[in-house]
Amino acid sequence: MYEPKLKVSNILPTHMCLMTESATVAELDRADFIAETIEPSLKAPIFWFARIKAKIEHRGDGTFLMKKICRIADLMDAAIVNGINPYGDRSLEELISWFGQFGFQHVEEGVVVRMATQEQIDFVYDGVNELFDDGDFSIVNDLLTWYTTGELNTDGDRMLAWLKATLPQKDKLPARVGFFNKCKEIIDTDILEGLE
Repeated sequence: MYEPKLKVSNILPTHMCLMTESATVAELDRADFIAETIEPSLKAPIFWFARIKAKIEHRGDGTFLMKKICRIADLMDAAIVNGINPYGDRSLEELISWFGQFGFQHVEEGVVVRMATQEQIDFVYDGVNELFDDGDFSIVNDLLTWYTTGELNTDGDRMLAWLKATLPQKDKLPARVGFFNKCKEIIDTDILEGLE
């Protein structure tokens, strides 16, 4: 039975790109400005789908990438917006329903929004462990880089959860050193003992 696998991931503060081995692609661009016109309750970071296109439809690659994107967005506390443009054999209504299974809400004609989740500390552990289980160390490393540059929420409890969740795989995460140093600026150093 066919099972999609991630081939490429590139998570940057302004762009996100994921591709499966079968060349199904999802690209999102940072679009914080969109809150003013689409949904005023959205808060940064906000990503806009540039595209999600399955090379071969109905095999599960699109669903696989959507789950991965939603997991990443949740870990980033980011919202996602998409202007649905039907192509292939799915109608606008079918696509709105498909996006709905991933938590997207239809907010206006052809536009769906997935609000950022209120990230709980346990979710950090679960989300990071799921990415580790899938072998997605580069995604976790990219997210640590975001935190290090101050692009993501620098709440002390959340950062501490990231430190603890990534500790078992720290040798596979080069960005963790910079992240740890950023944590030292925000969190009491006594609490950080043993987490380097």
